[in-house]
Formats: sequence, structure tokens, C-alpha cells
Amino acid sequence: KATESNINLEFHITARLENPPIPAWELCRILSNLLDNAIFAAAEAGGSVHITLREDINSVYFSIENSGSIDKELVEKIFEPGFTTKGDRGTGMGLFIVKETMEKYNGQISIDTGAGLTRFYGYIPTSHKNITNDI
Repeated sequence: KATESNINLEFHITARLENPPIPAWELCRILSNLLDNAIFAAAEAGGSVHITLREDINSVYFSIENSGSIDKELVEKIFEPGFTTKGDRGTGMGLFIVKETMEKYNGQISIDTGAGLTRFYGYIPTSHKNITNDI
């Protein structure tokens, strides 16, 4: 989809995710939803998407940044169920599901937007079980 939209994708991935803190399918759902949204927004704005994924003993961290910004008054609503900036091309459930999943695993997601850029970033803590197994 990014290639079709002439979007430049840039990846910076240092996480190995050998023992992810959440089920792999849920991590995939979080990241793929954010990536799909970033590609959509970058296509509208004409530009690029930058993805960062890293981890340490405490958490898995991610950042997905795209060209294009979101109006400040919409930022407070962005995670509400049914809210979309895509008009009839969106359901408004994606970011709600992302935030709900992050909170389910004691993670956090945030957004910075302005000056022609939007960045979603967050972390999911590694469980104590996983930390104990790694030592």
C-alpha cells in the first residue's frame, strides 16, 4: 500500500522480540493498525513514514511517525470508539482497540502532532515472569 501511494517507509528496528510481553498477534494488531493509519495519513499529505521498534529488559518501545498532522482539537477524541478522521473510509475502531489493548497489558500510548508531523509512541512493559526467565 505504501509503494502504491509513493510513501517512503523507513524502519529502525533493534528489538528481537524473542519473548514478547504480549501475545504476538496482539502486538501485530497494535503495530499494523498504527502503520496502516500512518500510511493513509502520509498518502493524504504526501510524504513518509518512520517506524522505530526497540526493547530493553523492562519494556518494548515503538514509535510510528508520518507526515501530516491532526488538528489539536481532535487529538483528545482520537482514541474514542467510533471516532475517525477518514470519513466513510474508516470505522473509528482501530485506535480505540490499540489503546484498549495497550492498557490491558499495562502499556501506554501517546500522540504528538503539529508542524506537518504526527507521531504515535508508547511502550508495553515486560512482565515480571519474563524478566525472571531472562536473568
